Amino acid sequence: MIIPKNLPYKSPKLLSIACEEVSLNYFEICMWGDKPLSLVCKNTIWEEDHGSFTPISLPNDWREKSGNRIIRNVPIALYCDDTSGNQSKKWNKHICYYFTLAGLPPKLSNQQYNCHFLSTSNTAGPLELADQIVDELNDITLNGCVAFDCELQQEVCVTTVVLFFLGDSPMHAEITNTPLPGAALNPCRICHLGVEKRSDKSGEDYIYQFLGMDSLVNRDVVDYRSWSETIERSYELWETAVNSSRDAYITEYKALGVQDAINKAFVDMLKDRKKAAEVGKIMALAEHQKHKLFNSFLCLLGKK
Repeated sequence: MIIPKNLPYKSPKLLSIACEEVSLNYFEICMWGDKPLSLVCKNTIWEEDHGSFTPISLPNDWREKSGNRIIRNVPIALYCDDTSGNQSKKWNKHICYYFTLAGLPPKLSNQQYNCHFLSTSNTAGPLELADQIVDELNDITLNGCVAFDCELQQEVCVTTVVLFFLGDSPMHAEITNTPLPGAALNPCRICHLGVEKRSDKSGEDYIYQFLGMDSLVNRDVVDYRSWSETIERSYELWETAVNSSRDAYITEYKALGVQDAINKAFVDMLKDRKKAAEVGKIMALAEHQKHKLFNSFLCLLGKK
């Protein structure tokens, strides 16, 4: 049995099948003389990608993880913002994380009882707070958790993924490892819109890039960013900081349009002669828990 890999959402090869039309599970399906499908396919299906085949073992691991419970996938919208404790917005500033169920319509998701509190601190920053949140989200994404479905009146296995992140522009910049767009040479979080110096922003080439056109006014020529590329470049910048000067690090992150706030704090300590005592601790962390030197959202499962 062979299935194609990474079919586009609108591929004509995809069919919609109503749940009521699905009557048998994997262990009940029989083929060729009433032989169980599991025996016929030897508990394996093959994923084809341009002539390359990858085996996928059956049954799905989620059967064991869920304990044969019904599985509910509940995507969420994650929200983070800084909140002031009084009207002056001067004192008691703290960072808060919330989430809402992504499938709710706006008139319901905006209701207070549908905004679920996760964490807050008046000392830790957004990325520091996110460390434990990302760990728990990854655990639920990989293993699920048991909940009670009031409609089915039985336990179900719930898994989730962060469908999108909400926040203001500075918060988005911090979460996505991108610079604040105002004075940045690479002001867009979606594409590689960029210039070598700020004065070039008034040039014709930049305006064409901004409009997503080439010089012949053709559309669809946008050079999009990818999350995997942002992750790779974040790690490359750390290597530059370790092996080169602070100036080389600054020049490179400006050119790439990538800046990890957590990692930059470590780089600043690494290059600060007054904090030489911290260098050993930082390098030990880099050797044993390197991911702790970076934005924890780089490790979030399910993102693209």
